[in-house]
Amino acid sequence: MVEGDYLLVQLGTNDGSSTCDRHVGIDRFKQECGMMAETARGRGANPVFIPR
Repeated sequence: MVEGDYLLVQLGTNDGSSTCDRHVGIDRFKQECGMMAETARGRGANPVFIPR
């Protein structure tokens, strides 16, 4: 990423299901989304989260 880029994060249909083997729970999910946004902003990029 470079300054001015956009980071597009599309949330999948299995993100909210506790039956998915990749399910992490809401607190960790929020933490990871925040980490992605902070990292993108730190590099001058613009994070955009796209719900399903």
